[in-house]
Amino acid sequence: MAGQENGAYDTLTNKDVESGKAGLQNNNYGEHPSNIQPNLLAAMDSTTLAPGSGFKACLWRVGGAFRSLGRAPWWVFLWPAVAFTILIIGGELGVHYAARDFTRQRKDLAVSQVSASAEQVALALQTISAPNVALASAVKANPYVPTLAQDFVRISTDLLKSLDPNGTITRIQIIPWGRISGVYPYDTAPNLNTLNYMFWTDPLRENITRDAVAKGPDYLDVIGPITLIDKTEGFVSRMILFMPNVTGGMNETWGMTQPFTVPYAPGFVLGNATDPTQRICLPPVCTTNATTNVTTCGGPRCGTCGAPCGIQQIGDTAWRFWGILNAVVRKAPLVAPLKELETQSPSYKYTLLRKVDAAATNFQEDFQLSEYYKLAQAQIIDRSAGKNITDKDEPVCADVSPGTGISILWGVCIVPTDGWEAPWLVPLQIAIAFMALIIAALVFFMLFNMHRASDLLRQQIGLNNDLAATNKSLAETKEVLEKEKETREVLLMRQYDLISCFAQGGNLNGGIDSSMASNMSKEDAAMARIESERRMLHSQNAGKNTQDELVMQDLLGEGTFGKVYKGLWRGTVVAI
Repeated sequence: MAGQENGAYDTLTNKDVESGKAGLQNNNYGEHPSNIQPNLLAAMDSTTLAPGSGFKACLWRVGGAFRSLGRAPWWVFLWPAVAFTILIIGGELGVHYAARDFTRQRKDLAVSQVSASAEQVALALQTISAPNVALASAVKANPYVPTLAQDFVRISTDLLKSLDPNGTITRIQIIPWGRISGVYPYDTAPNLNTLNYMFWTDPLRENITRDAVAKGPDYLDVIGPITLIDKTEGFVSRMILFMPNVTGGMNETWGMTQPFTVPYAPGFVLGNATDPTQRICLPPVCTTNATTNVTTCGGPRCGTCGAPCGIQQIGDTAWRFWGILNAVVRKAPLVAPLKELETQSPSYKYTLLRKVDAAATNFQEDFQLSEYYKLAQAQIIDRSAGKNITDKDEPVCADVSPGTGISILWGVCIVPTDGWEAPWLVPLQIAIAFMALIIAALVFFMLFNMHRASDLLRQQIGLNNDLAATNKSLAETKEVLEKEKETREVLLMRQYDLISCFAQGGNLNGGIDSSMASNMSKEDAAMARIESERRMLHSQNAGKNTQDELVMQDLLGEGTFGKVYKGLWRGTVVAI
């Protein structure tokens, strides 16, 4: 029995609970159910409510988990939140510093890339300006225009063959006193039709040309982009040419005041030019409508170069404006180094810009730029197709410096196509948040399971204590029942003694049939013999006085055997 009390309550199955409840309900031990520990009954009832398996069992377990969650202490929720916060902060800081290093490295790489591209553009500018420099040497060797015009085709052919084998230059022009007097190639009508064009009488070019002449001798720049005859884009390499040590002073004309012709342009009479320091007026242009045969003429075309085309004294040297040398070049070779930025890895979008407009009057002012070019204030020369760069993109820029002698203030700005930020930044941040959430969830479930196991352990300990108390109560009840059984057996033995006393006076079996007695149990037979003897005694002593009667007095006890009273018979105390 002691062994059962120590180990029989370690586990409590549904079968054990059902059998225990059945025993309590049947009251086999004489204990009233209300005397059983209420916690034990509650535990039994809650256990028997749980379904064995299936969907209901799943729902019951989920409900139990939520009930346990509602009873969970604060630290079950605190530590997962702390773990999530630490992981998020640590992970995001690591990603932030890694992304910052990535951006810095990308900008360092972009600086080297844009510097290399700017150098290549500068080299291309030197290439397209080389024919003008070479032609200027030929002009300075023989500035007399009629003679120069006769040799212009030969000179241009030799220059392009040696300096432009790829055909980048589409046209070369000599423009003494601002009037086109030689063009190459000459085999196209658009090129020939430029002969005798006067810059001073064109309102669109008068001021631009005058400002360029004001820059002084050997001023070389590149203007554009412009639309070429074939509808492509190009640039004009322009050189302002002055002659030093002019012996004739303002009277020096280099043959421009007399008419002359060239063999490659029959029908064109060149020369007959007016000194550009004077006001020049050309006859109005008249057009006749072929349908109405009405002729309309525009106003007079007048203009002048003025003082910039006069004598310029620089040091001890007097300089006289001779004219302009133009070389029209295609745009593609010039921007080819920039196009390569779009195809390399990482790819860049670029903008080629003019920091100061060459036509502006403040061209010679000290123009200082901030760390990044103000793209909104610059003139865009070329850029990646459909990929505008703004100041908000924080582009990396470099100056295009073609070297001394070429007055160009260009710049190149680039930005990675996918921006400066690391492309893996957002996915990695999402991954870190997801992993932090998973780890926090694992910590939560671990702590929650620990709490739930501890809670179940406390419930089990309480249940074991209740079972121990119930077992003790049942043991006490059993002890009482055993005492009652002993009392019953003592009383029964006394009845047997009484019967044996009467057996001396006659047959104890009275009216009990022997076959019937054999079929009775020991206790039933004894009760039957007692009843038979009682009837026999009653019949024998019916005529005797009242002293022979049994007198029932106090109740001695009761149980499953019935009631036992204290009695008096013939002056002797007996049990009835």
